[in-house]
Amino acid sequence: MKIYKKIVYDKNDNIIEEDSYEYHGQVAQAGGGAKKIIKAVVVVAAVVAVAVVLGPQVGTIFKGANMNSFFMKALVSVGTSIIGGVIGQKLAPKIDPPNFNTNLDTGVTTSAKAPTQPYRIIYGETRVGGTIIFAETTSATNEFLHIVYVMAGHEVDAIDEIYLNDDEVSLETTSNDANGIPIYTPTSSDQYAGKLQIKKHLGNDDQVADATLVSALSNWTTNHRIQGKAYIYARFSFDSDVYPNGVPNLSAIIKGKKCFDPRATSFTASSGTVSTSNNTITINSHGLSTHDRAKYDINGNTAIGGLTDGTTYFVIKVDANTIKLATNFTNCQAGTAISLTSVTGSTTQKFNFTTHTDNPVLCTRDYLSDTKYGLQTTDDEINDTNFIASANICDESVSVTNPSGTEKRFTCNGSFTLAQTPKVIIENLMTTCGGYLIYTNGKFKLIPSTYLTPTVTLTEKNLRSGLAINTRVSKKELFNAVKGLYSEPSNDYQPQNYPILTNSSFETEDNNERIFAEFDYPFTNSSRMCQRLSKIQLLKNRQQINFSASFDMGAFDCQVGDTVNITNSRMGWSNKTYQVIDWGFDINNEDGSLQITAQFKETASAVYNFSTSDYSTVSSGKATNLPSANTVSPPQAVSLTDELVSYNDGTVIVKLVINLTEATDNFTEIYEVEIKQLTDKDGNSVSDTFKLIGRGARTKFEFLNVIDRASYEVRARGVNIYGVNSSTVSATHTVVGLSDPPPDVENFSCNITGREAHLSWTAVDVLDLAYYELRYQNVTSNAAWSNSIPIVKKVSRPATSVVVPAKTGAYLIKARDKLNLPSVNATIVYVAVDTIGNFNFVTSSTQNPNFNGAKTNVEVSSSFSASPALILADGQLFDTGTGNFDDHVSRNFDSGTSSGNLSREGFYNFDNVVDVGSRVTTTISASITNESINIDDLFDTVTGNFDARAGLFDGDAEVNCAAELEIAISDDNNTFTPFQTFVVGDYLARYYKFRLRMTSEDGSATPVVTALAVSLDMEDRFEFGSNIVSGTGTKSVTYVRAYLTTPAIGFAVQDLQSGDRYQITNKTPAGFDVAFFNSGGSGVSRTFDFIAQGFWLIFNISYDKATKKD
Repeated sequence: MKIYKKIVYDKNDNIIEEDSYEYHGQVAQAGGGAKKIIKAVVVVAAVVAVAVVLGPQVGTIFKGANMNSFFMKALVSVGTSIIGGVIGQKLAPKIDPPNFNTNLDTGVTTSAKAPTQPYRIIYGETRVGGTIIFAETTSATNEFLHIVYVMAGHEVDAIDEIYLNDDEVSLETTSNDANGIPIYTPTSSDQYAGKLQIKKHLGNDDQVADATLVSALSNWTTNHRIQGKAYIYARFSFDSDVYPNGVPNLSAIIKGKKCFDPRATSFTASSGTVSTSNNTITINSHGLSTHDRAKYDINGNTAIGGLTDGTTYFVIKVDANTIKLATNFTNCQAGTAISLTSVTGSTTQKFNFTTHTDNPVLCTRDYLSDTKYGLQTTDDEINDTNFIASANICDESVSVTNPSGTEKRFTCNGSFTLAQTPKVIIENLMTTCGGYLIYTNGKFKLIPSTYLTPTVTLTEKNLRSGLAINTRVSKKELFNAVKGLYSEPSNDYQPQNYPILTNSSFETEDNNERIFAEFDYPFTNSSRMCQRLSKIQLLKNRQQINFSASFDMGAFDCQVGDTVNITNSRMGWSNKTYQVIDWGFDINNEDGSLQITAQFKETASAVYNFSTSDYSTVSSGKATNLPSANTVSPPQAVSLTDELVSYNDGTVIVKLVINLTEATDNFTEIYEVEIKQLTDKDGNSVSDTFKLIGRGARTKFEFLNVIDRASYEVRARGVNIYGVNSSTVSATHTVVGLSDPPPDVENFSCNITGREAHLSWTAVDVLDLAYYELRYQNVTSNAAWSNSIPIVKKVSRPATSVVVPAKTGAYLIKARDKLNLPSVNATIVYVAVDTIGNFNFVTSSTQNPNFNGAKTNVEVSSSFSASPALILADGQLFDTGTGNFDDHVSRNFDSGTSSGNLSREGFYNFDNVVDVGSRVTTTISASITNESINIDDLFDTVTGNFDARAGLFDGDAEVNCAAELEIAISDDNNTFTPFQTFVVGDYLARYYKFRLRMTSEDGSATPVVTALAVSLDMEDRFEFGSNIVSGTGTKSVTYVRAYLTTPAIGFAVQDLQSGDRYQITNKTPAGFDVAFFNSGGSGVSRTFDFIAQGFWLIFNISYDKATKKD
């Protein structure tokens, strides 16, 4: 049933009908000739209020008003609320994340004039404007304008500060009206002094009509009580200087709805706390206000005389520790208390208070149970055990900074209108505590953002099905940064940005891209509270594992919202904490038994941790949140890098990566990014214009196929929703791309196995990697790439290991890219090996210090080192010139010749061909001492004081040049193979030529080689003979294969007698003779063994003992 109060006037404004009626349809508008028109209606609807349409003579309500005057026209409107029906299933038994993407109402502080206006509901404390339902001028000159503003569709706890436009009015009260309502006027120092009068009506159900309006206006009667609605009556006195722009906008800070608190307050009912003479009850620090409600509970004891168990009374506050009780609002307002006649003994009794609160749980409970504007939920449908625990969590104190102190963990301070759906209203309420409202087992539960200790453990034994696991949330749902708005009291309760929350670790996980989620908090007025809530939401989002499964009845004790421990050895979970987000009964298809099917999402206590160091400062005072539509902030900065991109066919290109730092405001909608080329790869300027390469809300853009070593300029600007552009921010970048040398090789190691060195390393992770080059140097410290000799020229990717001969010394490695650029630094591993086979030094060839070999475009010079060195030719400098410097008119001071260029390539051939005597396998190694010099980094180009510079007068900088040993082999000393790069290792040949190839990339650099040598080794070979009978004469022993040189012989006689002796003669590479003699000198036969040790056996070549040649 919907009950309405109806007041009907005739055309002369006389009341001809005033009664209540039931309404079941639309209100019809009276026609122009109607004798009865509905003029003004005060709504007292139980659930739904319907606007009453005014007749054609609506203007007469402003009796005597000049409609074009300073006070402008004012429309009468009636506050309405229409709920399209209660929530069908209320809420499903499943957790859905709070919806933070709600738009904050930026017009909440503006008073409205409209034919209909939904009622506004206020929880906690906030600033709101009102709905103008009445306006009329009085006095012969229309000096006074009377306006009634409905501020809330319910009773409020208090109407505090009043604002006209954005100026707080300094009010004082010196008198009350006939009903005891205070009359407020501006203080003498206020700009509105003498020009304004304010009266505040809190909206109780027994509210009486405003006495001043009844006295001043004939058409405002004692029946205009506006019961159950909080309103402000304002009387403006005309003054064009005080009100130059007409009627100012009125708003007020309202302490909103009183809410029932299921947390009972206990007190001791005794003669010491209950005064029958003063009718007072003592409850220390009760925190109550006059007009609060108190529901009395005798708690199984005898009632205090005058009070009835289960009855709700009105509170009259005496002081902070004492109250009185009244039967109704009128008595409460008058201070007429119930007479307390007796108290029996000393017992514990209780009150449940209905009072002003900013507790989100209590506010939500009020909306659920409100029979006028809420969901009309009964007490039986609310799990008050849960609501009490959750309310206590919200009231907990947490430490804050800026300034230091404490605040409640979660509060609710805001308003909404009943034009919003119940779903949206509840979602907004849930943002205040980051909570979930769940309807399960026939009751509502509310779970705020706090860690719940698990009380149930489920293991593999409880499983009745497999696990359906999602290990990551979708990219659409993933984020690593949070921003949004909240209502800031110091900014007139207007929306303002709270500090942006970011996490560098999460950004790294997301490919260094900042992905924002926007969480708005329309009912939160603390930036620090927003930061705590946003951090929880961010960390919850990164807890990405969720799964569903069926369990036995061991999961029956779980409820949606609970946390449980999950143990599953196969998944590696040991008491891993999950939150139940869906739960229900199911039938097992195999055996028909009852089972529990549930869905879980991982959580952790760390999600809810927050320290004071996590807070960011919010600027105080009014923030500039609504700039001109023509004011758009650009991105704060543009940063540029380049990366390689590899395609399946092996093609590698370079892309330019553009990252923008977001604009400082919240009004830049998208970004536009443009690019132009500045120079080519050689540094020459190019003619180009800016081209658009991207447009969108993201902050990361890419541009493919940029040119190595070319320079580019990128500029970006912001664009708002009106298409207005900001200024541009730009940055320049020279592309490194493929010209960037590969990184140094890491984790280079060596394992010796017999005669082999097993070298391994970690793959260099660059797309343009081509191969690895390995070198060897016969030193155990201070190895240098320039002094090393190749041991393996190429190890192609993706290989990360190689086997080489084991040698004591240093192994070196560099990576090379597809442009053949090497790593900047060689990675070195030193190896010390006690014995590597049985090698014997055969021969060597040392070229320094004289370097007598043939030279092509190289020369020997002592200008750059203490000893003679090989350098590229045509490098005569100042120090090496002869005669007078001025006589050499064609020479530059630094560069020697007029051209200033050295030879780009030159060769030094060793002065001998190395002959190892036969075609055998020989292990060859080499050593080289080399440094580099650039003759152009000399006297003319050095900065600073000459005497302060270290090094040579002519220059000693590292340069782009190389010295590389080459080898050619032959079996006949006539036909040699072409020269190839020398690599340490085994070679099969008799004759060897060596040469040094010296190169310079720019003609200004030369290697300086001061030492150069090669050494050749062969492995020892052993031959054994046993049980050989000599006979009485000379025994000749021929080796199975001849040695290159005469080997050493070890000898053992098995049956030597006393006085016997033996004689070994004719030792050659091919064998030896032996004879045995007794003590008398006669030849005897004996049995003997031998071992021969020498180096490499000559393969497939006969040896002539006479000539000692092959």
